[in-house]
Amino acid sequence: TEYKSLDEYLNGYSIAQDKLAGIEADGVILTSEDDPVCPVDDFRTLVLPPQIDLFITRYGGHCGFVGPAAPGFDGYWAEQRIVEFVARRHEDRRAVASAVDALDTEGTRP
Repeated sequence: TEYKSLDEYLNGYSIAQDKLAGIEADGVILTSEDDPVCPVDDFRTLVLPPQIDLFITRYGGHCGFVGPAAPGFDGYWAEQRIVEFVARRHEDRRAVASAVDALDTEGTRP
């Protein structure tokens, strides 16, 4: 391995502090306060660009973001948040494209 120690290995994969600040893509980070693997305090100190949404829930464990199924809701809470995120970003982009198209048709863009 190229790593000289366990700490060096773990730091190589860390997203702590500002390591995600330069990401240009949209994204969602979902974690919970009761995650036994990833301490939630680490997420609270992340420096994130505005297009990255961070959700910290009270419960969810490490991979347990589900709820009881109900009419109109299948119980897959995390998946619903992702669908909402994508829909919001799609609407944002559609609004920008519409504004640009309006500028083009008004002849105000070269």
